[in-house]
Amino acid sequence: MNLIFDWSGTISDDFDSVYDSVMQVMDSLVGKRISKEEFREKFTLPYMNFFWNNYNKNIKKEDCDKIFTKSINETAKPKPYAGVVKTLKTLHSKPFNCKMIIVSSHKTSNLLQEAYEYGVKQYFQEINGDVYDKTIAIEEIIIRNKFKVLETCFIGDMTHDIDAGKAANVKTIAVNWGYQSRDVLKKHNPDYIVSSFNELIELIKKINSW
Repeated sequence: MNLIFDWSGTISDDFDSVYDSVMQVMDSLVGKRISKEEFREKFTLPYMNFFWNNYNKNIKKEDCDKIFTKSINETAKPKPYAGVVKTLKTLHSKPFNCKMIIVSSHKTSNLLQEAYEYGVKQYFQEINGDVYDKTIAIEEIIIRNKFKVLETCFIGDMTHDIDAGKAANVKTIAVNWGYQSRDVLKKHNPDYIVSSFNELIELIKKINSW
């Protein structure tokens, strides 16, 4: 089985840092904040669509980037979700022997550093950061690694991950411990939704037995 993972909200818990930084942008450019619950319902990527579609179509990206970058660099470092290291080790080892790859819009240098600090870098064949179009990235990974589409899953926490996986014709597994709620994820019809790493392991076990 080939498993392509998103990073933020799937493996790395950076929700509070990102939420706080987005709220700094909203303080300055929108003039109000929203709750974490509302954020989970509305947030999307690219993140400028979140501002333009919900609050102000005239906000400039360079202004958002300046405020967001300053804030995110001052917040606490992200951390791996509890259980993620054990899960990746399990999926990498026998009897699973999964081939695993990361695809993320996260900055490559930060992504590699976090993977090293989390102790998970060795479990991935590739770690791809600065990805703008995840569909293209997944398709290129399949070709480059000679993966079979029917034996490949994309695992992510947001609707754009589901959409990217579907467009690349791979199975989609949505996790609901990240940026978007289960109800939001369900609207994009992922093949599977899981609520814990144990559920993910059991699901991969089931898929692998087909």
